[in-house]
Formats: sequence, C-alpha cells, structure tokens
Amino acid sequence: MHIKKGMPNQDAFALKVLNEGDSVIVAVADGHGDPRCFRSEIGSSIAVRAAVDLLEEVAKYSSETSSLSVLKRSLESNFPHRLHSIWKKRVEQDFSVAGFSQLSEDKPEIFFEISSDAVTSLADDSYLAYGTTLLAALITRNLLMFAQIGDGDILVISDSGEVYSPVPDDERLFGNATTSLCSMEASRDFRLFIERLSETPPILVLLSTDGLSNSFASEEEFREVAKSFLDNIKIQGEEYLKTNIESFLNDLSADRIGDDITVGIIFKESILKE
Repeated sequence: MHIKKGMPNQDAFALKVLNEGDSVIVAVADGHGDPRCFRSEIGSSIAVRAAVDLLEEVAKYSSETSSLSVLKRSLESNFPHRLHSIWKKRVEQDFSVAGFSQLSEDKPEIFFEISSDAVTSLADDSYLAYGTTLLAALITRNLLMFAQIGDGDILVISDSGEVYSPVPDDERLFGNATTSLCSMEASRDFRLFIERLSETPPILVLLSTDGLSNSFASEEEFREVAKSFLDNIKIQGEEYLKTNIESFLNDLSADRIGDDITVGIIFKESILKE
C-alpha cells in the first residue's frame, strides 16, 4: 500500500508456469495514484491477467515458429495492439457493471480531490479511471520476451553476473510522468525486447514497479538489490526469499518514499544446487 498516504495497494501481480516449468510468465502493474484514476487497482489487475493470457498464446506460437525475424515482426506488429485491445475490452466490461453512478457513495473523497472538469473528463474517458502501467516477461526454453508500458524496471542478471536492463528507455518517463494503458495511443508506447535464448540463459530476471528503484539514490544501488536477491536465493534458498521479501519491501517503502512496491522474480533453478 501507499504506507505514508494510507491508500490501498494499487499494484497487481500475476504468474503462470506452463508445461511443467518449460515456460514462465510474470506480469506486474502499477495503478496510477492520481485521484482521477480511482479504479486503478482494478485496471492493474486486469492488465496483469490480460498479459498472462496473451503471453501464453505467444509461448505456443513461438514454439511453432523457427524464424526469429518472423516472430519479432509478428510480435512487434500485433502484441501491443492486441494487449491494449484486451485491456480496454475488460475495462469496458467492468465499467458496464460499475459505471460512475455510484461514485459519490463508493469514493466520496474523490469529489474533494478532483475538479468538476476532471469529473466531466472521466465521463468522456472511462479508461482514465483504470489507468495503469504494465511490465511482463515470458521465458521459454528458447525465447526471452519482455513487454513494458510506463515506468517500472526490468533487470536481467546474466550467467556471467552482468546486470542490465533489456527494455529500451523511454525519455518521456521523467518524475511522475508515465505512459499508460489508459491512453488511446497506448499500443504505440509499448517497448519490447525479444530474443532467442542461447545455451546460457539469464540467472535471474527481476520485474518491479517504480516504487523499488525510486527507493534508492542511484541506479547502482538499485542493481545491487537485484544482486542481493540472487545471493539470498543461492545462500539461503528460495523459501528464505519468499518468507522475507515482503517484510523487506514493506520496511523499504516505509523508510523511503512510501510507495507501493511489487516485485516478480524468475531465476534459474540450477542456482539452488550450486
């Protein structure tokens, strides 16, 4: 949750393991804290489920397509548009049931925080109320794919120990500014990374909402945290990280900016045996 603001957690997380571990899908989303986005926790939940559903299709398609160039062209052309379309359709379904007629009863504080013009804009653009970012990863035996819209971070630790961010930067993401699934042009704002896996796949992949990186003064400090997660898994084991990561993130949020922090971690099983 927004600990310092006392607001509900607007992040969402989804995980799916396919074919007995041959493929893994992880998605995290950060619903916007803007008062106009008062259903963003629903929007983020819709986003991660839509991403998992679509990436499951990609996993099957990629296994049937031998050419990486054909696969990349197809995904770059179709994936962002399809994901945005699925998200909008599911938002419309939620809105058709909930509407905004109960706004004053459900969220009476909203009217103290947004102007009458903003309320009018919500009536014209219901997607805004559900605004959210999205980060998603698909790892199969022969494919590595990341998709992102908005802020947040995807980090990879290679077999050699290098920590890097595979997804291209977006220079528009500065301060609190972010691209969003609620934008009509969202399909143009996705950043993708797609490559065939070599014989040395990544040791660890980390997806995190921006509350994690924003809790550190530098990119170097943030990347050290990713390394510490890996060290904990290697030394203490998977269960140790599962047991302790929630309290670590809660303490970090409380001590720093107080924002939601959601993390998804995929790691190479063999490191448990090293």
